[in-house]
Amino acid sequence: MKSHSKSSIFLILSFLFLGFLFIWGKIISSEPLYDMDMVAYMGVITEMEEDNPQKIHRTVFDEMKKELSDSMYLELTTGVRYRTAYHDDAELYYGHLSFYRVKPLYTRMAHLLNKSGLTLIQSLLWVSILSFWGIGMLFYYWVGKHLSPLIAFGISILVMMLAPVADLARDITPDALSIFLVLSSMYAFCYLHRGWLFVIIMLAILARVDNFILASVIGFVLFFKKSEINNERGWGIGLILMGGVLFLTIPHLVGNTTEWIGKFSHTFSIKQYISEWIFSINAFRYSHFHLLLVLGIILFPLLRFLDALHLRILAIIFLTMSIRLVLFPSFQDRFFVGFELVLIIVLARLMESNLSKINYSNS
Repeated sequence: MKSHSKSSIFLILSFLFLGFLFIWGKIISSEPLYDMDMVAYMGVITEMEEDNPQKIHRTVFDEMKKELSDSMYLELTTGVRYRTAYHDDAELYYGHLSFYRVKPLYTRMAHLLNKSGLTLIQSLLWVSILSFWGIGMLFYYWVGKHLSPLIAFGISILVMMLAPVADLARDITPDALSIFLVLSSMYAFCYLHRGWLFVIIMLAILARVDNFILASVIGFVLFFKKSEINNERGWGIGLILMGGVLFLTIPHLVGNTTEWIGKFSHTFSIKQYISEWIFSINAFRYSHFHLLLVLGIILFPLLRFLDALHLRILAIIFLTMSIRLVLFPSFQDRFFVGFELVLIIVLARLMESNLSKINYSNS
């Protein structure tokens, strides 16, 4: 009877949460974060139909002038860094697209939406909105596995209102899609067949090529996991190989040259690399990265209460983030939100197990 009542409550709250998620996503996305990444992704979509750099450039900036306010258009085409150069030099603009082609799943999805009648800007934004809804639904379902329906409902609403999470719905980058697939990969690691894990991680790499790090780390963890049933070692090797192959082949498949990764400023020299680290540490105080550290500090003395699965999850998070910070020094929230959400779920699992022990001892 109790189980039936709990299921009914969870179902009702699920509908309420879906309603909140839909309305909240629309509210947040009504004020998009227009930036230079958006300008570049518009070019990548346009070049799927047009190979002339001059025409690509004209199409992108004509649409920006039409879709954006005069003040926003002026902000994106004049002033700091390369904004004026992007606007004035079609060849320079086209050359910079190499940074953005390596997220083919994001740009292909946006291209399909564009073909359905949406503008370039709307197409890119809608990929983020749909991914934001996916993140919310998966998080709510996952945390609901470990907590009572009412607590899961309250936590999920508060989490989706956190600035780093909410901003995903209005950020015109592949980050929302990537985070949805990273979160899905971690869920698949816990509950689904390894074939699904393989497919989802492959999609995550196609959304952001740097997710090959996650594929390699999960592959490493599976390789050393003792299991005679699921051939974990074979799946681990497969993930590591798949991550490496996609990292090397995606740039060529989307029209980049071998040197594309060397165009990142922190790869220019040791001095520049150190400079990027100093800048990132300086910017640390403006991020919500502290939340991740706080959750990590809370969890550290409680590790002995976690089961093997959740210890592996923490190992995957720690290793993936550490390697990524070494290769791409940046504490920007948008790269780590998925791991923050998984840590909250691990805390929920820890709460569930301890509440169970308390109830057992009281009975």
